[in-house]
Amino acid sequence: MGLWRDYILAMNEAGFDVLSLDKRGHGISGGLQGSNNAEMARDIFRALDALETGENLRLVTPEGDLLAGADAGGLLLAGQPASDIPVILAGPSQGSMVVAFAMHVGDCAFDSAEPECGPTRDYDVRAGMLLAEFVKGPGYVPERLIREGAFRQDYGIAYLPTSEVLDTIDQWPATFIGRGLWDTSGGLEGTLDLFERASAPKELVVVRGPHSEIQYGDENIDYMQERMAAFARAVIAGETDIPGAAEFGDLRELVLTSPPFWDPANDPS
Repeated sequence: MGLWRDYILAMNEAGFDVLSLDKRGHGISGGLQGSNNAEMARDIFRALDALETGENLRLVTPEGDLLAGADAGGLLLAGQPASDIPVILAGPSQGSMVVAFAMHVGDCAFDSAEPECGPTRDYDVRAGMLLAEFVKGPGYVPERLIREGAFRQDYGIAYLPTSEVLDTIDQWPATFIGRGLWDTSGGLEGTLDLFERASAPKELVVVRGPHSEIQYGDENIDYMQERMAAFARAVIAGETDIPGAAEFGDLRELVLTSPPFWDPANDPS
């Protein structure tokens, strides 16, 4: 059994500064509406802007001092504009939906009665990393379409990424997908479709485990974290091939790339 904080620690030890908006990516707006993932995607960029300007920002230093506003603005960015900082977006489960909306090629109001799209956001986003993903679209689990339709029609909520995201994932700069083989978010067919649509550099990692990334078992968690760190380092370095990434040609070969470890609840021994 692991903790999401262990994933954050692994990325930090790999050399990355990590800004976490909580375990599943709930952002500033999550306190008002915990299901509007399209709005939470905007929260990511609001947070980056706040780190630059200091607006609505408070920081506690290691010494315990509280900084706010202009005193806090720019401190964590070493004076650089937020749009110049290379960023990788990552999240599990609902957080993967937030990442997908944030990675979309334009700022689209999917939560509006008549969605309109603005231009691509002007940030240096290098990759989207999806764990326990729900990004394959509700078409692979059709019963979810009823709920999503009600969310959007009756409440102005965009919860699940739909075909617009699936159709434009090839425009993401880089894509990482990690999941358990028997993830309840949907079958491997949808995840493989998502991966095949993505452009290189990309990596798909599967382990013998369930939906939750903290229930894979220690060996699988270590493996997933190692692959995430290797992918992120390669992307930031500008590499087009991911060192150590598994190769496969079809669904069966993908399953066979999983390490020989089982999550504790399903170990056949």
